[in-house]
Amino acid sequence: MWLDRNKAQTMARSGHLGTCVAEVDIRRNDIYWAVTNESTKHVTVWAPPPVLLGCVLNSWEEGT
Repeated sequence: MWLDRNKAQTMARSGHLGTCVAEVDIRRNDIYWAVTNESTKHVTVWAPPPVLLGCVLNSWEEGT
């Protein structure tokens, strides 16, 4: 995950991680996260997939 939407879109367009992008609200108290790379705004998230799916605000597919 990335804090920067443009970075997420760039990664999706590259196809290395798939072509879908989702905006996820990770502010719940049962989701743990940390910025693991300040320069790229990469975020590592620890939560069960069903919890994350319940936090999706929007999603779309980027062209490759």
